[in-house]
Amino acid sequence: MRFSNSHIIKTQYLGFRFHGWQKQKDLKSVHEAVDKTLSFIFEHFNFRTIGVGRTDSKVSALNYPLQIFIDKDKLEKTDFVERFNINAPNDIKCLSVEECHLKFNVINSPKIKEYHYNFSFGKKQHPFSAPIHVAFQENLNLELMKKGAKLFEGTHHFHKYCSKPKGNTILERTINQCEITKNTFLTASFLPADSYTLIVRCNP
Repeated sequence: MRFSNSHIIKTQYLGFRFHGWQKQKDLKSVHEAVDKTLSFIFEHFNFRTIGVGRTDSKVSALNYPLQIFIDKDKLEKTDFVERFNINAPNDIKCLSVEECHLKFNVINSPKIKEYHYNFSFGKKQHPFSAPIHVAFQENLNLELMKKGAKLFEGTHHFHKYCSKPKGNTILERTINQCEITKNTFLTASFLPADSYTLIVRCNP
């Protein structure tokens, strides 16, 4: 199927009720919700979408690019963003849309992935924080954890972290950054005053 236009749509979403990005039979996925939203916008006009990569079940994204191929005139950027956000579920938001070359492929483009794991320790967390935050009730040695995190930086073989790797699974990976910092991004009245973020940056 050939299309005449292509655009990059940047989105963000809360993944708590989704089984990852990729469409799966009888399971809710972000891809399915996005395509359903686009069907309302384009009135079921012919289009195709691909995401920058898979995400695991319940994983959220602050900046997730996807690509749309469509036989239609250039999208009106502001109007498209507004219409997408009106029709999309509350846990998915469009940030921007930009035209790209038709031969561009968002899956094969060079990129860095950054993962944030938010946590606290020392007491029971508020239940509202469960989708975005992990709380350990026991006390943790934060300074020792910070030193341990830095040991993951560099190129390592991660076979011990795979339960059932397939024959073609790439087990050697390079971690560009791995550190624990004070959480300054996610704030809410129900989150602990002192919380932390494990940041991991790596190539796909």
